[in-house]
Amino acid sequence: MKWLNPTLSFLLVTLGVYFVVGWCLLPQPEFEISEHSRLDRFHLLWSMDWGSNTWGFALGPACGAFSGWLTFRKGNRNSAS
Repeated sequence: MKWLNPTLSFLLVTLGVYFVVGWCLLPQPEFEISEHSRLDRFHLLWSMDWGSNTWGFALGPACGAFSGWLTFRKGNRNSAS
């Protein structure tokens, strides 16, 4: 249980940062239609080149490790009381 919260924190923050950085920095694929339905937006997200998200690969684990470390440190502080 001691490692569960830091591990979940690491995974969630890593995936979140990777997704947000990719969504903001990757070039958007072009659509022919001017209006997008929700299914078209999902297809747009799916068709992005996520493999070239180098900033996401760098910042995601770095922020995730920092978040996991802070969670681990907070858990140790609370258990010592």
